[in-house]
Amino acid sequence: MLLAATALLGVPTTAPRHGGMVLDAQTSSQELQWIGPNPNFLPSVDCIQIVTLHGSEVLPILLKQLSLMGMSARVNYTQRFPDVDGKDAGCFRGHVEEWKAAVQRGCHNTLMLEDDAIFNGPVLQQAMKSAEAFLDSATSFGVLLLGWASTFGFPSHLLPTQLWTTATPCVYRVKTWFETHAYVISRELMEALQNEKFHGIAIDVALSNEYAPNSSFVVSPKVAFQALHSSQAVAQNPTEIQTGSLPEVYNESPFTWYNFEEPRVFENSNINRSSECLAPQPIDVFARPILEPPPNEFP
Repeated sequence: MLLAATALLGVPTTAPRHGGMVLDAQTSSQELQWIGPNPNFLPSVDCIQIVTLHGSEVLPILLKQLSLMGMSARVNYTQRFPDVDGKDAGCFRGHVEEWKAAVQRGCHNTLMLEDDAIFNGPVLQQAMKSAEAFLDSATSFGVLLLGWASTFGFPSHLLPTQLWTTATPCVYRVKTWFETHAYVISRELMEALQNEKFHGIAIDVALSNEYAPNSSFVVSPKVAFQALHSSQAVAQNPTEIQTGSLPEVYNESPFTWYNFEEPRVFENSNINRSSECLAPQPIDVFARPILEPPPNEFP
C-alpha cells in the first residue's frame, strides 16, 4: 500500500498460522459496548488473511482485536522477512501470496488485513452492518474497502477520488483510491490475480487503477485505520514514506478523517449521506481507534 508501515513482505519464515493463535483477550466495558455481547461480524466472509512480517510489533494488537470481535477462527497468516526489492515489491508480493493461500483454502469472500490495521470501536457495528448488507446482496464486486484514503493532498496529476451511490445504504462505488490495510476481496478476483507478478506498481495503485478500477467499493464511515508505529519499511529504506508522516497521521486520525477528509470526498462527489453513514459526534481531537495503546514513541 502507498502509505503502509509494515509492508515489506518476502520469503515466508514460518508455516501458515490458523485461527486460535491469539492473545488472551480481556474485554473492557467500553469495548463490550462497541463490539456487542455476541459478535458475529461479516458472516459472509469465509477467511481472514493477514499480511505480516516476522517479528511484527503490531500483529499481537490486531490478533487481540480479532479475538474480541469473535473472528479468530477464520484467521490465517504467514510471517515473512523484508523483501530485498523494497517496500512496494514486498507489499505487493505479500498480498498476492495471501490471495493464493485463500484460494487454496477454498475461501470465497476474504478479509485481507495488513498487520497494522486497527478497527475503530465507535463505528464498528454500524460500518460492519453496512458491509455485510452489501456482501449479502450478491452485488458483483472486486474489493470492498473497510479502510481507505483519497487522492486529495497528493500530487495534482492524480485524478480526484470519486464516489457513486449503490443499492446498499452507506456503501459506495469508488474510483481512484489508496491503502490496502483492510479490504474484502472476492474469490473471482483472487483467482484472477493469484499468480500476478510485481511490475513496479504499488499494490493499492494496481488494485485501484488496473485490477479493480470499476469494481471497488467503500463503506462509510471508515472503520479500519492504521496504527502509528515504528516502521520496519523505513528501517530498511529511510527514503520511504514514513509511518507517522503528516499524510498518514492526517488519514489515520479519526478526528481529521471524519471531520475533514471523508466529508470532502463526499462533497466532491455530490453525495449527501444520511446520519446512519456518519461517525458519531463529537469526535475527540485526540481520539485513537479501538484497542490501540498509546505508542511509546513516534518514528
